[in-house]
Amino acid sequence: MTGWCTKIAIFLPVLVVAAGLLLHFSIKSMVRFDVISPKVQPLEESQLNSLLATSKLLCVGCTNGIGEGLARAACGRVQSLVVVGRTKPDSLLAVCPTVEFIQADLSSLKTAKNLAKSFHSYSFDTVLFTVGITATKERKVSSEGIEMDIAVSFLSRYVIAREFVKESSLASSNERKARIFIMGFPGADGTPQLEDFNWEKTYEAWPAHKNGVYANDALVIDLAKKTSEVNVYGLNPGIIPTYIIADFLGGKESLLSQIHQIVIRLVVPSVNDYVKTLLPLLYTPEIEHKTGVFFNQYGEEIKESQWLQGNLNNVDKILSEAQKLEARALKV
Repeated sequence: MTGWCTKIAIFLPVLVVAAGLLLHFSIKSMVRFDVISPKVQPLEESQLNSLLATSKLLCVGCTNGIGEGLARAACGRVQSLVVVGRTKPDSLLAVCPTVEFIQADLSSLKTAKNLAKSFHSYSFDTVLFTVGITATKERKVSSEGIEMDIAVSFLSRYVIAREFVKESSLASSNERKARIFIMGFPGADGTPQLEDFNWEKTYEAWPAHKNGVYANDALVIDLAKKTSEVNVYGLNPGIIPTYIIADFLGGKESLLSQIHQIVIRLVVPSVNDYVKTLLPLLYTPEIEHKTGVFFNQYGEEIKESQWLQGNLNNVDKILSEAQKLEARALKV
């Protein structure tokens, strides 16, 4: 018995490390699919600080996870920083007292619409959307009757971003157009469920979440097509150790969620690691002459989700469903 215990004690760590390495390289290859061009070149710190110093930055949903990490990195370096979220980010405000926090429940499209109109006087030059959740095992709906994941993770962005473009209320200059960045998971395969976009007849959590993935890609493509005054980009952060899928796993405190966090932190970049790529990407002059394109967690340009590649008709189809849900929500 002692001999078996010794063997287990020796080989178990080896197996864990081997499994971790396998998972690491599997994840790395997954987020590097359909790479179009090499990663954006890093900026010198002095150049980045110069670009940040004149920037008015809006972070929608940046009260935890990647968004909070980005806000912390930008705090004190940008001219102004506004953060929007449902929950007051006490830890962020403790270290960044100059941040203007706007509390808003973005599951409500009426709230999102009113918020968007209130931004007309701010003259933001950079907008980052990280607001999002993951569909839960049981279908949940907003106060306006919209499936919760699509309401928060897509339609709130759709309403606010379209208002910026429609009203031309972002601040561009001769040197740099205003920029909108929409975080999602571009590059996904599969096909969205359009016949029941609000999942009222049937419901499956993962397909419901993927509807938002395709829709966010479509939003990037559509906005880029509609405006020449603003550059629009999509972001795929890959797998980062945040709690965004905690609801799907039974909540932050569930055993499954805790195990997921322990394992994932061993093999993927941390929030701070990704922010080191993300913050320069938001401001680099290298992407100034591009719009409607997507970047992975390494700053490499990648393709949009397969269902949308080279197919503007599919972009129109999914945004048509978005318009129907927006009209329905605003009538409630």
